[in-house]
Amino acid sequence: MLIQGGGGSSSSIPEAVSQATGRVYATQLEQVIIVYKTHFDIGYTTTAQEVVHEYRTEMTDRLLEAIEKNSKQPKDKQFVWTLSGYPMQQILWEGQDPARKAKIEQAIPVGRGLHDEPVDPRGSRAFHGFATAGWDDFWSRFDGLADAVKFRADRAAKQMGTLGSGNHFVEVCLDSEDTVWLMLHSGSRNIGKELAEHHIGEARRLPHNQDLVDRDLAVFIADTPQMAAYRNDLFWAQEYAKHNRALMMSLLQNVIRKELPKARPTFEPVISCHHNYVAEETYDGMDLLVTRKGAIRAGAGDYGIIPGSMGTGSYIVRGLGNSAAFNSASHGAGRKMSRNAAKKRFSTQDLEEQTRGVECRKDSGVIDEIPAAYKPIEKVIDQQKDLVEVVAKLKQVVCVKG
Repeated sequence: MLIQGGGGSSSSIPEAVSQATGRVYATQLEQVIIVYKTHFDIGYTTTAQEVVHEYRTEMTDRLLEAIEKNSKQPKDKQFVWTLSGYPMQQILWEGQDPARKAKIEQAIPVGRGLHDEPVDPRGSRAFHGFATAGWDDFWSRFDGLADAVKFRADRAAKQMGTLGSGNHFVEVCLDSEDTVWLMLHSGSRNIGKELAEHHIGEARRLPHNQDLVDRDLAVFIADTPQMAAYRNDLFWAQEYAKHNRALMMSLLQNVIRKELPKARPTFEPVISCHHNYVAEETYDGMDLLVTRKGAIRAGAGDYGIIPGSMGTGSYIVRGLGNSAAFNSASHGAGRKMSRNAAKKRFSTQDLEEQTRGVECRKDSGVIDEIPAAYKPIEKVIDQQKDLVEVVAKLKQVVCVKG
């Protein structure tokens, strides 16, 4: 399965965001396993001498299981054992090829990066899993957005299909059955941020918001031109986020296909999950605008994604439809300290220790994303048993951040 999702804005107007993850299947005869156990690099080599990689993150029990299974294989297909001594990042997803992980970053620009030219998925075999219905209509509605962002048309087009930074990520994960999942988390990028800032400014200037104790409490009044303009731009930005995550997932799938041709991977349908967004829903006969800030929809049967941190894993859940909670659940572990506090408290050595077993950035630029800065994801899941049920627990082996 593939999962898409995204982060939010700290502003009072939600930045449209989205999440995605997915499972990758490989034909068994050509599947190669690498089991990383502190010092062991265990690989299975096909007769074609090509190694295809999956990963295990448990300890001795998995190692012993691999040994037992290996002994039952034909001699020409048994594991190749090496006491590698290579750095961990060379053993994991990159398959001892540092360029392989970089290809994800080349396909999906990170940080403030953008594509050299807008990515157009229509008619391209590289995006055969991307739904292009409504693509032209979506972009034609850009002219109907606030004048304040009109000059951002080119940038918005080139940022479509890009990751961003902060808590946005692309991950390769495993579930408890060692099925490979692809997960990404991003949102409406700079255009969503600028639309939010524009409408916050508009609300603060309205007469009825002049005597507030806190200017962030500024609101629009229903059935006014300002509210209509805000809703138009908000829902367009949320649609941008949806297209953005879908395009990135297609780009990521394409990297997997090109890098592991012998595995012939296939992909299950995408689980797409918004958080930090607004939805029009009805409760007790009333039509409402439900703002899920730090939350996802968890209606009966709805699949959702609840990420932890870059070292602790994530959960795939199914909603129970708790109307008392407006059919909602938490969107993730949530921070227990600010980014600045995390930077002051932790070092790169702390980051390396807390992300051991994950191929990811371990430099000072991402210390604010250290796992200890987040709440324990297991506790977060346990406290919302009346909202969702767990479908799968994922543990990342690769995490790409901006």
